[in-house]
Amino acid sequence: MRAGYDVRLDFSRWVADQGKRFEAKVVEHLATLTDVVRVGGARTDARSRAAAEATWDAMAAGARVIVGGVLRDPQARMYGAVDLIVRSD
Repeated sequence: MRAGYDVRLDFSRWVADQGKRFEAKVVEHLATLTDVVRVGGARTDARSRAAAEATWDAMAAGARVIVGGVLRDPQARMYGAVDLIVRSD
């Protein structure tokens, strides 16, 4: 950290923290309405084939809400993690 850096004045960090708090409250509320399946969580999960398979398995099992789902398209060589997957049917 730079000399004189004050975390209390770091707006970017504050916004990111607020986003995390909001997401946690949304998931907490959804858990009062239905079962919530957590798949990923670590930054490295976005590249994890096992996490992608766990997401697929949860979707196939009919999970209504998946937190930290990992999606992959091997043909397009694309992958990534999403905050929430919510069934709409």
